[in-house]
Amino acid sequence: MEFMVRHRTLQRMVRLLVTGGAGFIGAHCAKMALEQGHDVTVLDDLSSGSESRLEGLAALGARTVVGDLRDAKARATALEGVDAVVHLAAQGSVPRSVEDPQGTLDVNVYGTNALLEDMAALGIHRIVLASSAAVYGDVEGLPHSEDRVGVRQSPYADSKWANEQAILERRKEGWEALALRFFNVYGRGQRDVGTNTGVITIFVNRMCSGQAPTLHGGGKQTRDFVHVEDVAGLLVRLGTGAWTSPPRSVYNVGTGRSTSLLDLVTTLSNVLRAQGEEGQHLAPVLG
Repeated sequence: MEFMVRHRTLQRMVRLLVTGGAGFIGAHCAKMALEQGHDVTVLDDLSSGSESRLEGLAALGARTVVGDLRDAKARATALEGVDAVVHLAAQGSVPRSVEDPQGTLDVNVYGTNALLEDMAALGIHRIVLASSAAVYGDVEGLPHSEDRVGVRQSPYADSKWANEQAILERRKEGWEALALRFFNVYGRGQRDVGTNTGVITIFVNRMCSGQAPTLHGGGKQTRDFVHVEDVAGLLVRLGTGAWTSPPRSVYNVGTGRSTSLLDLVTTLSNVLRAQGEEGQHLAPVLG
């Protein structure tokens, strides 16, 4: 997509805050921004983020703040001297949101709204926010269009929809603001447990430990897989580069290509065999 440049260009070295920067996507984003010469602050409460990731980013020169997004002092410390924000901090578990909808609302909606209010008070008007493909709910048909959503299926999806509406309102006030609906992000450092669990990581770990992956429905289900380095690169460009007047307030982030789970397992099996792995566990169990 192409956008005409209309708004200001941030200085070459940008002071960037990455909330949730000790998480899977956040750590890749913060590291890439540091490598490009930007001044990076990371805010994370380590509820799902990794302390070792945070320490690694600090060693690369990031300023790190351990604190809850809902805590005013933590936000104030993190926002000090910042030009732009990449906002990834969230309660990202769908099952947990069903178990504790109020807790999810507190973090994802109230916490985000408080961050936006603090940014407004400080004159910080650029933010890139992580939404989710979960907002599509039960909508049928592919590919998904940003303009067409169905009935949302979880409090988590509701919270991300609320975030998108908040971004839309800030854009009406002249902010440089976008929400991005991530599809299936994968890559190095992704864990097979927790809120950022990925099916690729789960399958690889099972196959490498001698367990065949189980595919229900014959493995015909499809996903759009996008690599974390591509996502991180997009986040850094949007957070630090020249602002290009995107006509929408929300965009999908994926490759636009559907891969069935059966094709995925076949590809993974071929890669593992090429590396010397052998055994029946490389073939899926069809449920």
